[in-house]
Amino acid sequence: MPSPQSRFLTSILSFVMPGGRKKITIQERRLRTDRQAERFIHAPRGVKVEKFTIGSMPVEWLTPQKIETDRVILYLHGGAYTFCSPATHRGLAGRIALACQARVLVIEYRLAPEQPFPAALEDALATWHW
Repeated sequence: MPSPQSRFLTSILSFVMPGGRKKITIQERRLRTDRQAERFIHAPRGVKVEKFTIGSMPVEWLTPQKIETDRVILYLHGGAYTFCSPATHRGLAGRIALACQARVLVIEYRLAPEQPFPAALEDALATWHW
């Protein structure tokens, strides 16, 4: 049986790779990707996910049960500043939290092309200052 990560990747590739699929907008691809991530990508056992906002920006704290209180990691998810979200990277960020015994803050920064550079950088800096 394929792993959850394999099923997730297969579903995403079916939307973004050329082929028999109809063309969809980047916004629709993002929405579908996040929906699939919510189904297949979860924080590891022992990691609490707390969703909230900083200003109007959605963010997530991932907090392991065993924690060194003086450590915090600001995690900027991948996706070339055009794709992905905290949901698509929750599993990886949660594993980082466990390995480092630290809280991890994952932000949903603004994405291009709708919000071009330096929007994502401004969001990251605003979070850092927060």
